[in-house]
Amino acid sequence: MTIITNDLLVAVRTAGHPTNRLHMTGGVLLDTVYTLVGPAAVAAFDGLHADWAFLGAESIDAEAGVTNINVVEIPIKHAMMAAAAKTVFVADSTKFGRRSFATVCQLSQADLILTDDGLAIESRAAFGTKLRCVH
Repeated sequence: MTIITNDLLVAVRTAGHPTNRLHMTGGVLLDTVYTLVGPAAVAAFDGLHADWAFLGAESIDAEAGVTNINVVEIPIKHAMMAAAAKTVFVADSTKFGRRSFATVCQLSQADLILTDDGLAIESRAAFGTKLRCVH
């Protein structure tokens, strides 16, 4: 599996596995979340293709879409989405029904949304068939 990431924690957890090939972006460290951001990180995705992009979501709302408090992360998320055939957003159930400062994308741009089974049953319908709740 080839992994392309700007996340230092993902890199540490996947490095050295015999079936993984790891590519890291350049960029400036956003030390609160251990990710690399900025023009170098965005440029690292130019000309690349990925089957899947798995992106963390700070907030997910049926109307507002995927939003983020930190605007410097949005360009790298857009670059990852552009490089991928399919986009998956991952968020724990406490992040649903909330809106953060800036829009990452509308839900129509997500292929799949993964969360835990703590999301209330009555809240799930708003996300349609894109939502998968896992135990």
